[in-house]
Amino acid sequence: MEWQLAHVVDGSLAAYSDDKTLELRATVVAPNPGYEARIVTADDSGLSGFQVHCREKPGVWTDTVTEIAVVQQFAAGNDAEETKVTTADGDRKVRIIHLDKPIGDEAATAAIQNEIVFN
Repeated sequence: MEWQLAHVVDGSLAAYSDDKTLELRATVVAPNPGYEARIVTADDSGLSGFQVHCREKPGVWTDTVTEIAVVQQFAAGNDAEETKVTTADGDRKVRIIHLDKPIGDEAATAAIQNEIVFN
């Protein structure tokens, strides 16, 4: 199956950055558990920003709507305050939360979890 733009749960798009890494997170809504998801740069299509994709894996799957969490890391290119993410639901501007600690550090992970839980 071909990769296609994915539908995402409202409010699930998030972006975090340290000096070297930009981490994007999304929750994809798939029609069944037989899907995989990814976030890619949109540069190959001549667009700026990122795209959230999904595709069906081979096999037979029950028709149960499934949420798929996807986290992808990219090299941080600048100190932008927001980035554009394209989904099947259209373009979204996503605020980038800048972290004082490196992504993967325990304190940074706690800050990300607090942002997800409280916002």
